[in-house]
Amino acid sequence: MDRSRSELVGGIALITAASAALIWANIWPGPYERLWEGSWTIGISPARLELTIRGWINEGLMALFFFLIGIEVRTEIREGELSSLRLAALPIAAAIGGMIVPAIAYITLNAGTPALRGWAIPIATDIAFALGVLALLRKREPKGARPFLAALAIIDDIGAIAVIAIFYTATISPPALIAATLTLGLLLLLTRVGVESLIPYTLLGLGLWIAILYSGIHTTIAGVLLAFAIPGRSGAEGGPAARAESLLERPVAFLVLPLFALANAGVQIRGAGGDPQTTKVLLGTTIGLLIGKPVGIVAAAALALRLGAERPGEIEGRSILGASFLAGIGFTMSIFIAGLAFEQRTHLSAAKLGILAAAPIAAIAGYLTLRR
Repeated sequence: MDRSRSELVGGIALITAASAALIWANIWPGPYERLWEGSWTIGISPARLELTIRGWINEGLMALFFFLIGIEVRTEIREGELSSLRLAALPIAAAIGGMIVPAIAYITLNAGTPALRGWAIPIATDIAFALGVLALLRKREPKGARPFLAALAIIDDIGAIAVIAIFYTATISPPALIAATLTLGLLLLLTRVGVESLIPYTLLGLGLWIAILYSGIHTTIAGVLLAFAIPGRSGAEGGPAARAESLLERPVAFLVLPLFALANAGVQIRGAGGDPQTTKVLLGTTIGLLIGKPVGIVAAAALALRLGAERPGEIEGRSILGASFLAGIGFTMSIFIAGLAFEQRTHLSAAKLGILAAAPIAAIAGYLTLRR
């Protein structure tokens, strides 16, 4: 299966899972919540890990997704659209604008309230979903749209990961953090001496994940750190990073992300915006994604071009506009950040509803703009 077709099928799987979660949560809300909130224990005391099933998905399986994001970021930095400042200037500027303006829109509506904690929800872009919509265009895809959107979404992901690490980490456990640092050092040592087998990287990667889980830092960081620690390409068949990416790409696209959507996209529509505060959360999320994203991206891109930034792939203004709409599909990343930001169920439901409302509108707007 070629990459664009894989992105398309992955996007369809995400939509299907999210739709199923919405239907399930509104028809049988009790069984839906009981399933995902049920605990599951692995190991025996003292080496015992106990999380809810939703927690195993969000903390465990999603670390694989962030590992693949880390691999993609590293590849782009080394040999892609981010390999030089000349190439990267336009998508970097666009991504920064696309994070700042949605955050301002959300903060303006929710300033001075506990819901302000969700300010980062509309800054995120779902790279899998956005590229899946772009894949629908096939031969009609405009010149330069894919590399620009991919680079934009990757920089967006870097920003979202930094935000998670800095703003959504509650308490730090120094012993666990030391263990994580030592494990990362061992990974770098294996890379330094040229170990090619995936087995030691897998075992140490699991140890890194456990240490970061206990450290208080979110486990998404474990996936990203492992991606940068594991060796890259070396030789005709590629190094451990390339082999790991090849092994995980389809399971993550067709199993991990749909499972994440099934466990997290279920929101009871009734009551999600029942009071003024939850309504502001809903509006802040939706406006941030649907209006803040394109306004921030287009304005920042226009400024960068006036200052002499190069157009990657000779991208035209309409393609930048279409890509800016697609960047408003927050979905996976936005839902993920919402789950970290809010413990209060009404705020979380309102944020999820805003994300789910914005995604199809942004997808249609982007598709129609690029198709023309």
